Amino acid sequence: MISTNDLRTGLTIEVDGEVYSVVDFQHVKP
Repeated sequence: MISTNDLRTGLTIEVDGEVYSVVDFQHVKP
């Protein structure tokens, strides 16, 4: 399983048989 720290713009992942591409990533401190 991928963690939130591994998410980067341009990353392509497969979730439940569907392919997703990260097009925007924003880090917000709580």
